[in-house]
Amino acid sequence: MSVVSKRDVQRKQRADRPNVERSGGENDAAEAISELVARASWIQSVIRLGWLAKAAVYAAMGWAAVNVALDRPSDADPEYSGLVEMLSDRPITRVLLGVVAVGLVFYIIFRVLSVGLIDSWDVEGWVYRVAYSFSALTYTLLAWTAGSATFLGTSPGESDRVEEISLALLGSGLGRIAVGLGGASTVLIAAYFVVKAVTRKFEEHVHFVGALRRAISASGSAGWIGRGLIVGWVGAFILWAAVDADPGDVRGMQSSTQRISESPGGAWLVGITGAALLSYSLYCVLTSSRRRIAWKNNPDLTTGDVA
Repeated sequence: MSVVSKRDVQRKQRADRPNVERSGGENDAAEAISELVARASWIQSVIRLGWLAKAAVYAAMGWAAVNVALDRPSDADPEYSGLVEMLSDRPITRVLLGVVAVGLVFYIIFRVLSVGLIDSWDVEGWVYRVAYSFSALTYTLLAWTAGSATFLGTSPGESDRVEEISLALLGSGLGRIAVGLGGASTVLIAAYFVVKAVTRKFEEHVHFVGALRRAISASGSAGWIGRGLIVGWVGAFILWAAVDADPGDVRGMQSSTQRISESPGGAWLVGITGAALLSYSLYCVLTSSRRRIAWKNNPDLTTGDVA
């Protein structure tokens, strides 16, 4: 099927689709964005590159975690700042860092489009709007960090932002409550990642074609579990710090990984988590050209529609 015929099918799906959950012009923006993505091949190329940049970030994190588990010296820590610090040391690697920064900007564009494509106004729609917006904000910070290091040649400091913020808040009663809520929310997010892996809910966002279905499914399941583990460690340490009122208990991603690896059997757990993050990186690569970029009620746009 040619590219033109795919777009014709998508337009027909839009015309034939019943206009449920619509009031006035509420869904006009979502339909306009969907039409734009269907017409503009460059947008779909941008999204593919964004997912490849995300793959690079998780590959670096996973490799660093494996090195922590094996007690090997590494130029990077298992946190994104470690990747930036490692690549900002030399001019030639700073070029690579710049490529990653640009790729993350492309991923941010994907997330912003994801928010705009949501055309339902129920609770689920709003939950996804908030989640996608938070994801866009997070990767904006990551892209800013990489971009700053690329142009200024400065690497981030050794202190962890999670630790800095938590330490500042633990000095007051309300701050301690805020830290506790933040830690509990992080644990819940980690639990959701694991549930998403077990139920394979992530497959809803992938258009399966060809013989790669098993590889995508396996790498995705392992990867989402890895993400759940490493996020869960951070949340657990933050929550315990709020309960114990001890700033020394606060751990960001880097120090959480190091702390876990030093416990009995922890090195194995960190190593498995690192391998899972590498698996998630593979999942990002395999699905970069197969991402569904439409909400449930929109035509089934994917990054493979324009080849």
